[in-house]
Amino acid sequence: MAFQTLRLCILIVVSAVCASCGGGGGATETASVATPIATPPAVPDATQVFECNILLAAPTDTSIKMLVLTPRSGALNVAYQSNLAMQDIQMAAGMVTSGVPKEIQLTGLKPNTRYTYKLTLQTSTGNLVSSTYSFSTAKPVGTSFTFTLQADSHLDENSDLAVYKQTLGNVLLDQPDFHIDLGDTFMTEKYSEPLTATVQAAANAAIVNQRYVYERNNFGLVTHSVPLFLVNGNHDGELGWLLNGTNNALPVWATTARQTYFANPKPDGFYLGDTLKDAQTGDRASWYAWQWGDALFVVLDPYWSSPAQSNKDGWNLTLGERQYQWLS
Repeated sequence: MAFQTLRLCILIVVSAVCASCGGGGGATETASVATPIATPPAVPDATQVFECNILLAAPTDTSIKMLVLTPRSGALNVAYQSNLAMQDIQMAAGMVTSGVPKEIQLTGLKPNTRYTYKLTLQTSTGNLVSSTYSFSTAKPVGTSFTFTLQADSHLDENSDLAVYKQTLGNVLLDQPDFHIDLGDTFMTEKYSEPLTATVQAAANAAIVNQRYVYERNNFGLVTHSVPLFLVNGNHDGELGWLLNGTNNALPVWATTARQTYFANPKPDGFYLGDTLKDAQTGDRASWYAWQWGDALFVVLDPYWSSPAQSNKDGWNLTLGERQYQWLS
């Protein structure tokens, strides 16, 4: 009896778009950008445990990124080891500033391997040590794995924050290799504040940043051990029809906030994607692809290049020439 390997291609476009889901109006108010500070998950003893929000991102077969947010400043160190190692590898990660994301990249890792790690923050009053967390490097062809998906969390007036956090807790219990968020999460095109019925697009970059940090705190329940991939939804603000040629526009604010507080993958050999920098926002990292085990994951962004709202005519949505040619 002959057997054939089944190759799975997963095409991830966006969260659901319906006739009632359209872009909100743009905003022109200028405001200085406040720097929100992450609220870490509760810890048993804040005098001994390093309070921080950790986001793992862009895992490959030999590397992984982590973005660390903390209300404390100091010198950051990472200790990590594989599940077969007998001794930690120590890495000095440099200084971290309160409320400013610190990106760290671990390299030279082994493929298809589970690692544990912990962070130490050296301050003027002593050392603070995080809990021990874990992650996995990429699975090779022919290897099974687990991943999780979520979509349209919204966190509007119809949402229950406790239920959402329980859902994220269930993600962590599955111990997936990574988690994909399909969008309509940050909602800055529709709501200025979470858990409200007031429809009002974010009026400035400070409000956008606050929402991204708010969602970063929620994701932090799992992203210390589960790398996160973001897909743009039609309410997340990165909308071509709201661009006005300046930096004073919701799509620019939303893109910048995503780039600051999260870390979608950029083309590096393991990941494929947009190799050109946007004139206003640089490396957008909103469409990309990667292989994990026997699965090919493809993330698309039909919003940035679209000149008109989708609820007027579904054919208004476009990938744009460059993304279309990349996909084909």
